[in-house]
Amino acid sequence: MQPIVVTLWQPHWAFDRFPLKVLDDPQGAWEAPDQVQTIAPKGWSTAGSELAGWLKNFPLTSDQISSMLGKVQGADKGNEQAGVQQWISETSRWSTRGSAERTADLPLDTDLRRPLIGDLD
Repeated sequence: MQPIVVTLWQPHWAFDRFPLKVLDDPQGAWEAPDQVQTIAPKGWSTAGSELAGWLKNFPLTSDQISSMLGKVQGADKGNEQAGVQQWISETSRWSTRGSAERTADLPLDTDLRRPLIGDLD
């Protein structure tokens, strides 16, 4: 197999499936990495305090998210939730955590491969 160069972001399912290496960028051609930020209306953290606390203390690393995305991507279309359930059962940190069941029951947007969080009002 010959090496190739691709542009990807992290987390991404491909990091779980292929032996990818992030290349050094000594000249800074790609600038600094983006950040994930949570933006909500004023007062939302009080109205949705449990979810706001979870988002504020989001416990997953990029590698863990890539691993989960790999399971979702590997599931048959329409069975993405089973991929998430498999990831939870194989990841002891989540399978023993009290909130794992609530997290696993979030509906998935199968086109965007992300949990849907409904309006709190």
